[in-house]
Amino acid sequence: MNTVQAWTSQPEARPNWFQGASFRMTITSEYLGVGYIIGSRVSGILFAGGIISWLVIMPAIRFYGQLANNVPIYPSTIPIPLMSPDQIWGTYIRPMGAGAVAAAGFDHSAAHSPHNILRA
Repeated sequence: MNTVQAWTSQPEARPNWFQGASFRMTITSEYLGVGYIIGSRVSGILFAGGIISWLVIMPAIRFYGQLANNVPIYPSTIPIPLMSPDQIWGTYIRPMGAGAVAAAGFDHSAAHSPHNILRA
């Protein structure tokens, strides 16, 4: 999407008044295409998960991580107050999101397995 250099592909703002939060948007043709393919309902759910993680969970991790007296909390090797939003996302948020997607897949499979078995 950066073909004509009209905008940056990943604008970001880190407000000083909201420690640990980061406002970021990745604007690429791949994400726009996937959003169209999976539909507005699933896209909205994924978008809401991003908003909750970047504006609620990450500031909470930053806030409560300051109480650890600069001791790294597993799985990180860096104390949370010294981490950037990208590092907090990669260390704590991304595994949570992957686990949520996997749990939703297992739940969906378990819910629909008896129906498929009886129908066959």
